[in-house]
Amino acid sequence: MNPAISYGNYPENEILSAIEDAPAYVYKVIFEKGAAPVQFHSPSCEAILGYSPEEYEQDPFLWLNMVHEEDQEMVREFMESVQSHETDLCSEITHRIRRKDGAVIWVLNRLTLRVARNEGVYWICGVVLDVTRQKMLAQELHNSERSYRALFDNADDMVFTCDSSGVITSMNGAGLKLLGYDGEMVNGKHILGLTHKLHLEKTRSLLKSRICVGKKGEPIEIIAKNRLGGQVPLEVSVRQLPDGQFLAIGRDITNHKANEAFSSHLISTLKERVKELDCLYKISAMTSEHGASLEEIFQGVVANLSTACNYPEIAAARVLYGDYEVASENYQPTEWTLSEGIYISGEPVGKVEIVLLEQRPPQDIGPFLREELNLLLCVSQRLGVVISRNRFERDLENSNRNLEEANKDLEEANKNLARAQEEVKLALNQAEGKRAAATEATILKDKFVSLVAHDLKSPLASVQSLLKLVHDDADHPPYFKHKTFTGRCISVTENMLKMIDDLLNLTRLKTGSLQVKRHFVDAHLISGDVVDSYQIMADGKKVALVNDVPAGTRIYADTSLFSEALQNIVSNGLKFSKKGGVVRVFALEGGGGIAVSDQGVGINPALLESLFSAEVRTSTKGTAGEVGTGLGLPFCMDIMKAHDGDILVESEEGKGSVFYLQLPVRKPEVLLVDDDTDFQAIVEYLMVGIDVDIVKANNGMEAFEQLE
Repeated sequence: MNPAISYGNYPENEILSAIEDAPAYVYKVIFEKGAAPVQFHSPSCEAILGYSPEEYEQDPFLWLNMVHEEDQEMVREFMESVQSHETDLCSEITHRIRRKDGAVIWVLNRLTLRVARNEGVYWICGVVLDVTRQKMLAQELHNSERSYRALFDNADDMVFTCDSSGVITSMNGAGLKLLGYDGEMVNGKHILGLTHKLHLEKTRSLLKSRICVGKKGEPIEIIAKNRLGGQVPLEVSVRQLPDGQFLAIGRDITNHKANEAFSSHLISTLKERVKELDCLYKISAMTSEHGASLEEIFQGVVANLSTACNYPEIAAARVLYGDYEVASENYQPTEWTLSEGIYISGEPVGKVEIVLLEQRPPQDIGPFLREELNLLLCVSQRLGVVISRNRFERDLENSNRNLEEANKDLEEANKNLARAQEEVKLALNQAEGKRAAATEATILKDKFVSLVAHDLKSPLASVQSLLKLVHDDADHPPYFKHKTFTGRCISVTENMLKMIDDLLNLTRLKTGSLQVKRHFVDAHLISGDVVDSYQIMADGKKVALVNDVPAGTRIYADTSLFSEALQNIVSNGLKFSKKGGVVRVFALEGGGGIAVSDQGVGINPALLESLFSAEVRTSTKGTAGEVGTGLGLPFCMDIMKAHDGDILVESEEGKGSVFYLQLPVRKPEVLLVDDDTDFQAIVEYLMVGIDVDIVKANNGMEAFEQLE
């Protein structure tokens, strides 16, 4: 046989063309006794290995030298085995090659040995493929399978696989140990054989509904049977695998109930975190788009927040920005609300809310998870950035537009400034004249009211005294009808005298003849005196009058005036209380004043705005027909204003009212003078309990400077 390379019955040019176009490297080597090997290497060898066919022909051992040093022994033994074979052979080997450029790749060498024993000739034809990528994928698959197997074998719970009929194909060590079997005893065994007789029907139902049909449901509890026939309570979950088998996880409920609950919680938590991350990603993508309007962004935020909640089916969301509001279609205010403010430079500009439309079990924050609050915080911070950016862009546009207008207006403004200054000066002079006239008129009015009230008080008091003499004359008692008339007249004169006293008090406060002399006083003593003075009135109306002001409650007020204001409020509370009601006097926190609550008829909302105005008649009859002058509350307000305080009212018709007599919170100042700093520290420590501000001086000169 001629040792030259031949191609059978195919034309040489067709064979070479096909070899050159092939994505693999093709070679043929002919061995004949007493002659050098004849080699053929397709041109694609250079693309795969980096060496040209000519380099292979020049160096017969080039192929073996290219083999990776760690694989050379294996390849040498493989080639020796092939060459020593006495018959035709097809074989392959996979190993590493070091390319001409030094890179290491994996190749598949698939060869055919042809032997012509009679002629003493044999040749090897082969194809070399670059399988580096396939090798890496196979290694990854191997690692994945090994990891899966490690998880399977090392799982703490019982894990096993079975086919659709229920025949077990594998079981991990935890399951074998739990049931007392080894692998050979379990594989091929039907799961009904491992089920206790008490739960055979339940297991059959599981086979039918979850294995044969492949439904996915919640875990169920069954009782398995160990090797000795004992009961093993399990919680079993079944899932279908990609290869058609089913994976079952069984947990010993007796010992691992708590662990299972924790694992379930982690899975649920992971799903919630995935939803939250997805929500944040979508919102981040929306807010990053240039040109998107705030309305579009708010609508996207509302839509995504609802789906990211733990209970998306009953969740709704809302974004408030100033007077602008975007909410879910199903949004409505509920008591189950989670809210987070939107801030720009530390100032609140809006808020984001999530509401649940139905009650759900309590979580970290009401029915909400702490992570939902964190999600809301992230969204609100992102919206703050977006709104700030939107404001900046809008302000920049407006600024550029206004700048031109401002430049135009500046010249005109300068021209008008001089005229405006003259007009302002004239207006100030006129206003000063009007103010002086108004002040003088007010003083004259107050003096006139004071004189008239004072002049009316004496004759009214005389009339009242004469009426009382007639009404109470025991020697010549009046007829019943006359006595009724005189009694009504006495009541009218009493109200008129009370009104005159109130007018005089109001006038004295406004004209300055009644001065406020404040000092620190125990509010418990003031409220106690007032409660004691009105106890008879309370008992007469069957109303409980309670003093809840703790002893030692310190306030800074004029005792007489503040007591008079408190008396008015307590009197009104009793006046409008019904039988069985409670009028309570209590202290405001931190020495901020006293409040009075009642359970009476309440105040008409239409009267609240003018309740403390002397010009508007707001007085109404009490529950027992008591009448008032309508000047008591204005007098109380004047007293509180003179204290730099205020009166606030909360009221609901039919349920009662609360009046808050608010005072500025003040602390006494103590001047501590001593040149011994240790003694100063001791005194300061001893005075901690009385809540005072201490001003220290080391000598008399410093003390006088502090006093100044």
